[in-house]
Amino acid sequence: MSDRLGPQWSATTDRALRQAGWYPGREVPTEEWRRTLLGRGGIDMSAAARGFLAEFGGLVVAGEAGRFRIDPLAADWDDKVFDVPDEGSPAYLCPIGATDRGDGVGMAPSGAVYIGRESVRLLAPSPGEALDKLASDAGVGAGTGEGTELRSRWSALTKRVLRSSGWDPDRRVPRPEWESELRERGFPVHEAARRFLAEFGGLRTDEWTPGPVMPQSPYHFDPLGAAADTGAFAAFVDAAGADLCPIGRADSGDSFLGMAADGAVYVGGDSAELLAESGYDAVEKLVMERRTDAPLPFVPAGDHLVLPHSPEHDLRAEIGTRWSAETDRVLRLSGWYPGRSVATEEWERTLHEADEDFEIHEAARGFLREFGGLEIHQRGPGRTAARTPFRLDPLVATWDREIFDDLGEQAGKYLYPIGGIGRGVSYLAMAADGTVHVGMDEVTFLAETGDEALRKLIEGVR
Repeated sequence: MSDRLGPQWSATTDRALRQAGWYPGREVPTEEWRRTLLGRGGIDMSAAARGFLAEFGGLVVAGEAGRFRIDPLAADWDDKVFDVPDEGSPAYLCPIGATDRGDGVGMAPSGAVYIGRESVRLLAPSPGEALDKLASDAGVGAGTGEGTELRSRWSALTKRVLRSSGWDPDRRVPRPEWESELRERGFPVHEAARRFLAEFGGLRTDEWTPGPVMPQSPYHFDPLGAAADTGAFAAFVDAAGADLCPIGRADSGDSFLGMAADGAVYVGGDSAELLAESGYDAVEKLVMERRTDAPLPFVPAGDHLVLPHSPEHDLRAEIGTRWSAETDRVLRLSGWYPGRSVATEEWERTLHEADEDFEIHEAARGFLREFGGLEIHQRGPGRTAARTPFRLDPLVATWDREIFDDLGEQAGKYLYPIGGIGRGVSYLAMAADGTVHVGMDEVTFLAETGDEALRKLIEGVR
């Protein structure tokens, strides 16, 4: 066994490993596992986990306790972040496999191995000892682990919110600029705030449009923004009765967030309340628990959130026949109504004068007559993709006939412009058969119909 993996294992374990296909000097590639984990929102591999998987990855070890599959994708920990104390700050478990009883197995940066499902315990302080237990001990499971029980740091929704706002386990942001400015303004800058802002500084959700991945209290972890109103923050500190370093704002900017030297986080303005005993718990509470006097305009709907609607609204004919209740509400707020009809002749004339190859077809004319001129202002994560603003105006493509020639050639269909996404990010185009495509350099099929395209754009579905 290589020196990096710790002490030698027992003869029983050695026999089980060799029967599974292990041999001294074995080495397998790990990059594909790493890419898949990161793509699924998982934790990047530490050097210890990478070394272990390079030697043992892919083996299925049969022991007295059952089988142990050494495959990081088998742990089913995609929505969990286990933070390990005394491993540095922060340190997270990287999945390395799973038992046939359904327990995931993960490795800390030090090489210590943990086992469990919703919570984990230490299995062994080194990989070699862990293999010995997995191959030899009867009844290995989360209940037989040692030491403190570790629960997933955040709920699945909190992790999705953090990922969508730009967080990852290896995130580190520089601090000299904000730290020096805070000190100049007389604010304390302690180690707890430094660690928190190094990982979370700059993240924000306060500009997002309410949708399926959304915190209860929109936040912006910006210490300088929170410190801008020195007098108001001083009153907040007095109300808290603690020496606080500003770390940001919550409740869509209505409340300050401040951290004490012991890591406790307070929230408020004229008054203050303890939000959580640590920054990690504060993030969880901002996403899952904290509710303001002015609730955000969304409500739970199964496993996601939607804009609210009344029972009367649910009875509208378009819901369920053309699109969802959420899509219906957003369209009505933007100015659409049943029977809407606007003139398209000016758009047609302007495009044709810019390039005579711009010839509108009936599918595009009908779509623009009903929806032309609408603008949807939205930001943030959707159900499967980011939601971005879009504008249903064919004139956004007035001078880009060559681009549409190229997009049409790629699609194998003549495409007519019906709008654009973001600020020139990509065009929306419709074929004569009513299908909707999106693209700039490359074309992508979006939907079979204009109605379905609107639903996908509004709800963030690709």
